[in-house]
Amino acid sequence: MEMTRQPYDQYCKECLLEILHFFGGSSEAQRPIHPKEVYYADISFEPPPSMSQADLKKIGVLGNMISTACLIEYFWDPPSQVEVCVSLMKLFSWYSDLSRKGKKEKKRLGKTTHLPRLWIVATSVPDALLTSFDVKLREPNWCKGIYFFGDAMNTGIVVIDRLPATLDTIWLRILGKGAIQEEAIKTLATLKDKEPLHSQVLDVLHKWHADVLVQDDLTPKEEELLMILSPAYEESRRKAIQQGIREDRHLVVENMLKLRFGEIDNRLSQVIEPLVEMSPENSLDLLMHLSREELLAQLEQTGTIQLKRH
Repeated sequence: MEMTRQPYDQYCKECLLEILHFFGGSSEAQRPIHPKEVYYADISFEPPPSMSQADLKKIGVLGNMISTACLIEYFWDPPSQVEVCVSLMKLFSWYSDLSRKGKKEKKRLGKTTHLPRLWIVATSVPDALLTSFDVKLREPNWCKGIYFFGDAMNTGIVVIDRLPATLDTIWLRILGKGAIQEEAIKTLATLKDKEPLHSQVLDVLHKWHADVLVQDDLTPKEEELLMILSPAYEESRRKAIQQGIREDRHLVVENMLKLRFGEIDNRLSQVIEPLVEMSPENSLDLLMHLSREELLAQLEQTGTIQLKRH
């Protein structure tokens, strides 16, 4: 047996082996535990130094989850005990890689609070599984539906169908099932003040919708998904068309102002939005008959521009 740099540790292992040999069976020292097949984590994330708390707040609970390096394992169906254990193995394999790197750089790994965390995100999880891992709900730092292993495990389970239906959880609930996912997607699609992130996520959902739509033989899950995505897709498409019409009208008004009064200065630019808000017929009437001074006078006196028939 190969001796290690920890002789007492080695002696104890030899004692254990002798005891095990006495009872027969199969025992082996220095058994490789690397799996025969490669396992891949669903998602790993290491936040950049430039990531701000303000950006993290935009995605609520998910922002808190990714504020530190983490692995994310997602389950559409409830995970089994073995699947949870395999997820833990992936986290500890990352720790092992960090440990080897630390030894090369002569650095010691710190507490698990400074190491990557594992997040198991599942559409649902039975109580029996949560009980089997002796997880606990931690409040008030985290909302209902988020459970944690013991501190040394550095692992949390997010149960989507137990999350409160708030804007803080919407970025997780769009990953849920059935009515939960449907409500979350509808809410996301109808938010008024959209960040670029909203559009990017909705683009993914639209592509998802299109991919499912062209399939011939849909499974029950795919049919359910199509029913969920279709209303949100149509709503987003309707808004995109309206936005395109508004942008076209904005361009028409700008061109008409330039045609009549030349270059648009700061004062004249203030009449564009009021004219865009009017019907095309009325705004064209005003642009054709009112002078620059009349347009500006109306805006300054009333805060808007009104049609006066000639």
